[in-house]
Amino acid sequence: MKKFDFRLQKILEYKETIEQTKKTQYSREKRILDKEEDKLNEYVNKKKHISDERNEKIGRTTVGYLKNSNSYLHEINKAIKKQKKVVDNQKNNLYKAKQKLIESVKDKKSIEKLKEKDYENFLYLQRKEEEKVVDQIVSFSASNR
Repeated sequence: MKKFDFRLQKILEYKETIEQTKKTQYSREKRILDKEEDKLNEYVNKKKHISDERNEKIGRTTVGYLKNSNSYLHEINKAIKKQKKVVDNQKNNLYKAKQKLIESVKDKKSIEKLKEKDYENFLYLQRKEEEKVVDQIVSFSASNR
């Protein structure tokens, strides 16, 4: 009996490697996005803390303190705005990585479908071959009687 040999096996293996690479890239982009979102949340929390502290002390503080805290809040607002741009850019990178991953999965699936069809055809031909052998044995047995 013959062994099943898929003629596009090397291509399938290549597609699997590409898919794995795209998964790795996607997970890397996701980790970067998570890190950047954490930075943004830190800035927002820092702003809230400074703002709450300033508002708490507003009646019993100096003008210098208010000026410094307003200046600091202004700098934090600029950092938040900049970080939002970084997060948006990273979301775009993640989306692109996801699209590439989806495309590589589709490519691999199409080759896998071909392999399935080839295997089914192989099994069909094997059964036909076995039927021929059985028919020959039966006809040979019948003629020897």
